[in-house]
Amino acid sequence: MRLSALNLSVSSRALFAGRPALPTAPVIDGLVALSSVAGTVANDNGSAPDLTGCAVAITIKNMPLRHPISDPPLDATKLVMTVEDTGYDVVGGVIVARTRTRTVRGTLPVKRPWPQAWTALGATVPPRSYCYGTAAGARRAYYTELGGTKGATAPTHSTDGQTVSDGGVLWTLIPLSQDTGYIEQASGGDVIAHVMTDMPIYKDTVIKSVSLGAGAYVVGITSSLASIGSGVTVTNLSTLPYPLPMATIVTPPHQRSTGTLRVEVVVDHGWGIHIGGGRPIAGIRATAWNMARTASVALGDVIDSELSTQYTTSGPGGCAVEVFALTFNTSSLPAGDCFIELEVCPWLGTSFNTRFDAEGADWRASQAYTFVGTIVRNGANYYQLKTAGVSASSGGPTGTTLSTDVTDGTCVWTYIGADNLIVNSRNIPARWHFYNDPSNLLKIGYCFVDPSGTATGTTGVFSTFAAADAAKGTLANCYPTIAAAETAIASYHNTAGGGLTTHNDSGGGRAYLKAGTHNGFGTAMGTRTRGSVWFYVQADPAATPGSVIFSNGGVKSGHPRMWFGDGIYSAATATGAANIFFDRATDNTTVVKQATGELVISGMNYTAFDATFGIQWRNGWVWLLNNSYSVAANVGDPKQQQYGHVLVAGNNLQGPLGQVSVPIMIGNTIFCLTAVRDFSAPTVPVMFGMHIDNRIHGPINSPAGVLVFTFAYNAGGNYGYPQLGMSTRGNLVKSAYYAGCKCAQIGADGLAVATTNIVESYNSFLGQRHNRAYNDSNAPYHTQWYRGFNLYTSNNVVWDSTGHGSNPPDGSRCQNYWPVYDVASALNVNLNGSESGTAPGINSYLGMRVDPSSAYFALGGTITFSSQFVSDTTGVTNSANQAETLGDFRPVASSVIVNRAIRQAKKFDILGVTRRTDGSGAVGAYERAA
Repeated sequence: MRLSALNLSVSSRALFAGRPALPTAPVIDGLVALSSVAGTVANDNGSAPDLTGCAVAITIKNMPLRHPISDPPLDATKLVMTVEDTGYDVVGGVIVARTRTRTVRGTLPVKRPWPQAWTALGATVPPRSYCYGTAAGARRAYYTELGGTKGATAPTHSTDGQTVSDGGVLWTLIPLSQDTGYIEQASGGDVIAHVMTDMPIYKDTVIKSVSLGAGAYVVGITSSLASIGSGVTVTNLSTLPYPLPMATIVTPPHQRSTGTLRVEVVVDHGWGIHIGGGRPIAGIRATAWNMARTASVALGDVIDSELSTQYTTSGPGGCAVEVFALTFNTSSLPAGDCFIELEVCPWLGTSFNTRFDAEGADWRASQAYTFVGTIVRNGANYYQLKTAGVSASSGGPTGTTLSTDVTDGTCVWTYIGADNLIVNSRNIPARWHFYNDPSNLLKIGYCFVDPSGTATGTTGVFSTFAAADAAKGTLANCYPTIAAAETAIASYHNTAGGGLTTHNDSGGGRAYLKAGTHNGFGTAMGTRTRGSVWFYVQADPAATPGSVIFSNGGVKSGHPRMWFGDGIYSAATATGAANIFFDRATDNTTVVKQATGELVISGMNYTAFDATFGIQWRNGWVWLLNNSYSVAANVGDPKQQQYGHVLVAGNNLQGPLGQVSVPIMIGNTIFCLTAVRDFSAPTVPVMFGMHIDNRIHGPINSPAGVLVFTFAYNAGGNYGYPQLGMSTRGNLVKSAYYAGCKCAQIGADGLAVATTNIVESYNSFLGQRHNRAYNDSNAPYHTQWYRGFNLYTSNNVVWDSTGHGSNPPDGSRCQNYWPVYDVASALNVNLNGSESGTAPGINSYLGMRVDPSSAYFALGGTITFSSQFVSDTTGVTNSANQAETLGDFRPVASSVIVNRAIRQAKKFDILGVTRRTDGSGAVGAYERAA
C-alpha cells in the first residue's frame, strides 16, 4: 500500500531524514512504452528544458506516481537500449558504409528545473508543489506536501527542513543537496518518467530493443517489474541530426601541380572519442576535377592520419599537427584550373561531402537555408543568400547580373560570379582550387628587388631562378620595389614565346628581396589581376638571416593573389591606420565585397609596430603560416566583417599582450594574457572552428584573464561562433595555478547563441579551472557536446540549480542538460574536482553526473603538480618571457594521468609521439614520458 499524506506529515524534519529499508512486497507491472524526447519537456516548475536526443520518456503500466521525497528516485541505470545507426568502417583498406550497433544506457532521472517564484504561483497551490523564495539573503527552494490556498506572505527562513506558513500553505525549506523533483507525471493509471541517457539518440537512430530491470520505479512498497521489451511500444521522436564531421584543408589553395600534389586536411568528429580506431573518422574519399567537371582523378581511400610536413615541431609553432594527407597524381587531368572535392566519412553518422555540404556547395531543392551570406553553386554560377528561407522544389537561382536579387522559393539570392570566382576572387571551400600544369608549360618569371635597383620593363625578369640569381649583382637587372617587380612579371607572363602558356597576371612568378630595407611595396598594390596561382615575394635565399627587412606598407583590396615572406624580417615603425600588411581603411559591409583578398604570410619574423592593432584585416582570405611574431597584439578582424577563410598555423606568437581571434588556429605556440578569443560573427558563415594542436600559455598572474574564451559574450556586444561545429583538440592550455587566470571559458556568461557539435578532446587545461556551458545569466541551448581524453585541473558547469556570485539559481538556465549530465563524454581526468566540491550533485559545479569512465577528483585536492609531470611550471605566476612558462607537461610513469586511454581517437601527441594503444597511454595533449 502507498503511504498516506498523514504518514508523511508526522514531522517536517522526517521528510529529509534517511529513508528506512523498504519491506518486501509484490511487484505489479513494467515498461509498456518508450519514446525519445524531441524539443522541450513541460513540467509544473515553470521552465521547460530541451532534451532533444539525450533523454527518453518511459511509461510504466499500473504504477502510481511516486512521492517526490519519501520514495526513492527512479533507478535510471536499469534502462538499457540497443540501437542502430548508419556509419562507416574500413574493410581491406577501403571505406565502406555499415550499420553500427551500440548500447545506450539510462543514467539519472531528469530533474525538474529550478522552480518558479512563490510570487508567480496561482491562488490555489496544488499538493506536492515547489517554489522558490529568499532565505538568509539567498534564493532557496521550498516544498509543500498538502498545497492549499496561497497566503499573503512569502516563505522565508534559514533552517533546512523547517516548515512555516505563508498564511495559507505550509512550506518546507529544501536542503541545498536535495533536488526539486523529477519530470514525471501520472497518465491514467500509469506513470510517465523521463530518463537521461549516456549517449545520444538521433533522428535516424533505430531503437532495436529495450529492457528495464526490476525495481526501477518504486512507490512505497510497490516496485516495477522487469521488462525485456516484449510488447513495449518504442517510438523515436528525436529530431537530433547526426553531427557533421569537421574538416579544413590546411594546405593553402592555388598551388601549381606539375604531376604530384599533396594536400593536408585536419579532421575531427565526436564519435572518434567513443569508437576509437586511432583516428577521429573512418577516412576520407577525395577526387580531383577539372573546372568543367569532365575529367577526374579519384584518390584511393585515405584511412590513416600522419604528421604534417607543413607544420612541425621544428617550425616556429613547435607543435606536431596530425593530418590526413591526400597525395594526387594529377598528370592525367587537363592543364588549367582544377579543384578537389572531399567526402569525410565518420565512424557513426552521415558523411560530409564538400560538393553538397561545404560553403559554395551545389544548390539543393526544398532546402532550409538559414544563414544569410551562405554561398551556393547552381550550374556554373554562384549565388549568395540575402534572405533566409526554403528553396524551391526545382530549378534554383538563375541569372548572371551581378548584385541582382533572385527569388528561389522563399529564399532571396544575389548572383556573385561564375566558376572563375574561385580563381579570381575567393577560395570556395566546396572546391579547393589548384592549377594543373602536367607538362610544366605555364610561363613563370623570376626577378630580384633591390631598393637601389633601376630595372624597367621586363629587362630584369628571367625564365629561371638560376638566370635571375646570376644577374642580380647588376642594379639594372633589379627592380626598386615589389610593385614594380609584380608589374614586370605580369607583362613577361603575357608575352608569347617558347611554346609556353601565357597569362596576363603575375601568378606563379617569384620576386626575391635582396638584403636591405624595403620601404613597403612601392605603390599601392590594388587593382592587380589575380592569377591562378600565387605571386611569391620571398627573401633572397643567399641573404644573411635578418638582413632582408620589410618596412611599412599596407596591402589594398584588389592586390594580386600573393604569398609573402619566407625569410623576410619586418621592422616597421608606423602606427595607426597604415598597417604593415592589411588595409585597415573603410570597413566593407556589403555581403560580397572584400578588402584584403587572398594573402599568405609565411616564414616571416615580424615585430608588431602597433601595440593596439598588430595584425588585422578586413574581410580577407588570410593564411598566417610558420611565422614568428614578437610583441604580437591583436590578430584578427576587429570590425566583425565577413571572414571568408582564415588559417593561423605553425606560428610562434610571443605576447605578452594581445589575443588571436580567428576560427581556424592550428599548431601554434601562443604566449599571451588573453590568448584566444571568439572571432566575431561573420557576414559569410564560417562552417567550422578548429583550434587544434596548439600550445597556449599565459604569462601573468591575473584572475581576470581567460586564455581560451570562446562562445563568449564580450562587452562590445559582439560574439562569434562557428555555424556547424567547433573542435578544440590536442591543445596545451596552461595558466598559473589557482591564483592565475582561467584556462578556458567555453559557452560563457551572457551568451545568447545556442551551441552544437562541440568536440573537445586530448586537451590539457592546466593550472586553473575550465568552465563549460557556464552561463550565469542566460539560457542558450547547449547540445551535442562530445568530450574525451581531456585533462583538467578543475572543471565547472553552471546551470539552473547553481548560484554563482550575484546570479542565484534560476530555471531559465535549464537548457544545458546535455553537458550537466555529461552526455557523450568519456575518459577524462579532472585532477581537483570543481569550485564547489569533489562530486557531482544538485548544485555542484561538476553538474549532476560524471561519466563512470572518467576520474573527477584524481589528485584529491592537491594543487602541486610536480609529481605528475616532467617539469611543472603552473607555479610561475608572473613571467615576462615565454621560456620560463613552457615547462614539460608529459606525464611521468607514476602520474594519475597514465593508464587511462583504453582506446585512442588520435595517433600522435603534440610532440609527434605515437599514442599508446595497449591501455597504458595518457589523456591530455601529451603521451606519457616513459
